[in-house]
Amino acid sequence: MGGRLTSRAVVTGDVLQHRVLGEVRLTVRQSARRFVARWKGGVIQLTVPPFATMTDVAAALGRMQAGLLRHRPSESFYRFGEKMQFEQCSIVIVGIDGYGARCTLHRTGVSDFEIRVDSDVDLGDSAASAAVGRMVKAAARFLAPSVLLPRAKELAAEIGVRPREWKLSQGRRSLGRCSSSGVISLSCALVFMPGELRDFVICHELAHLTEMNHSERFHALCNHYCGGRERQLDAKLKAFKVPFE
Repeated sequence: MGGRLTSRAVVTGDVLQHRVLGEVRLTVRQSARRFVARWKGGVIQLTVPPFATMTDVAAALGRMQAGLLRHRPSESFYRFGEKMQFEQCSIVIVGIDGYGARCTLHRTGVSDFEIRVDSDVDLGDSAASAAVGRMVKAAARFLAPSVLLPRAKELAAEIGVRPREWKLSQGRRSLGRCSSSGVISLSCALVFMPGELRDFVICHELAHLTEMNHSERFHALCNHYCGGRERQLDAKLKAFKVPFE
């Protein structure tokens, strides 16, 4: 970590330069009971409990370093002119001279989109990458009702179960959720996945209508819904990279 560490209390907005992890941005949260770190825009965002010191931060990063390195995000998804081709849509980032600070989404076909950005923008910059990511997510939100919900209802009918309600969400880590009242939420991020992975997430949540846990009985039921491929599909899902943060 660059500079000399002190035992002073952490203040929201503090930034550290870690010798291995790189930039670490600190946020103090009064409700936090432990240190929580995640990658965002190529840097680490560290949530810090109240009254923690910089020495405590150093110790926490030491404990978390190996795990953070394993999950360091790969290089940016985004390149000017390169088509991001998915099963259900395509997205191209177009650089426009003099476009200014805008980053906008334009529909160019039934399921084709352009994201327009100033050609001078560095797409590797965290702020620019985040702006493009918001447009990618907007494309997913636009397509999700027609891509996800009809298939989800079809699978539920085939299996013979009926959720109380279907909802759409925007998470990239929580791709699906089934509440105790039988409401199933599906993330718009599923739009970018191959059909077999979308079906797997839907089947996973449908299994929760019967088993609200991850017990052996749940996995047996989910595996049945997935045609005996639960483990294989789960491994593929974990390897898939959602194209926004």
